[in-house]
Amino acid sequence: MARILIAEDQDLQRDLLVHQLQRQGHDVTPAHDGQELLDYLYISEAPFDMVITDNCMPVMSGIEALRCIKVGDEHRHLPIIVFSDTDDPKTIETINKLGGTFINKREPERLLEAVGKLP
Repeated sequence: MARILIAEDQDLQRDLLVHQLQRQGHDVTPAHDGQELLDYLYISEAPFDMVITDNCMPVMSGIEALRCIKVGDEHRHLPIIVFSDTDDPKTIETINKLGGTFINKREPERLLEAVGKLP
């Protein structure tokens, strides 16, 4: 079982993803935007094994949160998946350059496969 932090501003999408991952036995913490994701990440007493975030969210985007996480030493090696429906090559390139992994929302099986590889 992995501890997974999820940021998604769309309630239905977030609830579906949380439900799917919990059914697989994972401990899931939901956040509504990138800032809330960072808040949970830094105040949590137990470490997370993975972060899954949407990109386009209010307050702070997934890319901004990714940038903040990868800049510091504490969570630099944490796997971060940006689960978004963008097709913009520049956005995807930015995610990859920052050390994240892009998975399109139209390919949820790839996300579940990536989570399944966690120890």
